[in-house]
Amino acid sequence: MSQRERRANMALDDAYDYCRLLETRREKPELFRLCSAISTVDAALESASEDSVQPLGPKISLEAWSRVRNSLFDLLITMFPGYFLVYKDSDATPAEPGTEWPEHGLLEFLPERSKRREDSFFSELDNLDFKTRTTLRWCFAEGRQNTKPADFVADPIMLEEEAVEFMERLYEICEEESTRGKKRAHQKWWQLYWEATSCSDSHEKRRLHKDMDRLQAVWGRPS
Repeated sequence: MSQRERRANMALDDAYDYCRLLETRREKPELFRLCSAISTVDAALESASEDSVQPLGPKISLEAWSRVRNSLFDLLITMFPGYFLVYKDSDATPAEPGTEWPEHGLLEFLPERSKRREDSFFSELDNLDFKTRTTLRWCFAEGRQNTKPADFVADPIMLEEEAVEFMERLYEICEEESTRGKKRAHQKWWQLYWEATSCSDSHEKRRLHKDMDRLQAVWGRPS
């Protein structure tokens, strides 16, 4: 094993151990050390990709180390004040605070004590912890992009009128999802219908009709 590989192994081990210490609150968080741990795991994940000729450190499970990376990113957001930006899908321009939170996209977080823009870190929105994402959504909805550890101490508190608005919006979302689901199901039904019409194999035709019946039982027959 080369000196470079030994250093990589030690850095990864340190990043993993530090993540566990912070998760169990057995050590006080240090911004530089936490950022360094995230950068170490990012470098290892990048080198472990299929395109890499010489992987950094040992062969690692991308799934396992991705979970460690997600945990480190969550610890960074919840333990240090900072500024965040939200990007919808692959947009290069961040979404305006106060607008609708994107269904998928990226979150960029810049710790308050960092001096350079390149010291920011990114994460897929889908990879954020549920409670962390919920708090960020509330801040974003209020037009606020600065966060502090106190924001994440407890679940967001809603006033009665806020709870009513939340439930109304939840109902609207469910209704929208139901409408989209019904539309997709009916499109699929017609696709199966035309496949069955042109199919000469009796066994395959029966299978297609069964799939149509299942869709129809849930979403009704399309008009």
